[in-house]
Amino acid sequence: MELDARASRKTNAMTWVGLGLMSVQFGILARLTWWEYSWDIMEPVTYFVTYGTAMATYAYFVLTKQ
Repeated sequence: MELDARASRKTNAMTWVGLGLMSVQFGILARLTWWEYSWDIMEPVTYFVTYGTAMATYAYFVLTKQ
């Protein structure tokens, strides 16, 4: 029973960390797109950042099988 509770807490924590990281990524990219630079400059940056995030997430899945 204790293992189930620990697994549930870890899963819940990882979910909140993921949400936090996505929010930070969105905030930074939004700031750079609408205030600092333009979409013409930021479009390739957002593509590679998003693709890199997808690759990192898939690598985590492959390595941990979760």
